[in-house]
Amino acid sequence: MPAIQHIICATDFSDASRPAIEAAVQFAARFRAKLNLVHVLHAPAYAGWDDGPATAAVHSAFLDDLRKAAEEGLAEARKLASAVTDEPVELETNLVEGVPHQVLAEMSHEADLLVLGTHGRTGLQHLLIGSVAERTVRLSECPVLTIRPS
Repeated sequence: MPAIQHIICATDFSDASRPAIEAAVQFAARFRAKLNLVHVLHAPAYAGWDDGPATAAVHSAFLDDLRKAAEEGLAEARKLASAVTDEPVELETNLVEGVPHQVLAEMSHEADLLVLGTHGRTGLQHLLIGSVAERTVRLSECPVLTIRPS
């Protein structure tokens, strides 16, 4: 079995992400692996919007606000990760734009382990909202550890 050298941990800044970040840090410390905390920014244009300049300006401002919030969220995730263990962990953060499960599946090509939290939705919620974790597991090229909050 090959050694774990590169771990990617996806975060959406929800409560479900916290235990995933903690687990990813513990794995990174244990295996002396590089840890990459990733947030995938997904903000599709609303259905029915035209491609006019006013709509483009509103969408651009919206994306700028989302990027700023995501950067703040990644800074908080970094603080959380740093507090998990006293052992040194090579830690990097990345903000990537795209469809979360597609981006994570693509990133899985360069990782030995992908860690992500799952909300554990079932029934109608699962049907309507879907599951980034489920889609990512299906598409990933590396092992995926999903963590559901207790």
